[in-house]
Amino acid sequence: MEQELIMLVFNSSIESEVMEALKEAGMTCYTRFPGVQGVGKESEPRLDSHVWPGTNTMLMIATAREIRDGILDAVRMLKERHAEEGIKAIILPIIDSIWPCSPLAIRNHIRRDGSHDATDRDKKRGHPKVPPYC
Repeated sequence: MEQELIMLVFNSSIESEVMEALKEAGMTCYTRFPGVQGVGKESEPRLDSHVWPGTNTMLMIATAREIRDGILDAVRMLKERHAEEGIKAIILPIIDSIWPCSPLAIRNHIRRDGSHDATDRDKKRGHPKVPPYC
């Protein structure tokens, strides 16, 4: 199963709408970076200062290719709806990873009948079940 990393940066003011749309599109695993500052081409700088107020939020979403297209469709819809706020997506291949959603972890937890369960080691780490993919 091939995975990709979607790096998403958007105005923090639209975060709740972005999260709702992405979850509806199939996003289950992500890492959130609040208070990100930067300057882009399509929106005003967000440097959390008196001159350039505001911040961005960045999400890193590791996902299977099968789910990627739905997530990107949601991003395109949000970009049209919030053109002035700014939302950007970058897609990178994941060559390898070591975490519960990694291809190795998934392969080790999926049974022949398609069901899955965590190992004792994963349960001790707080991962009661490993999803088939993030």
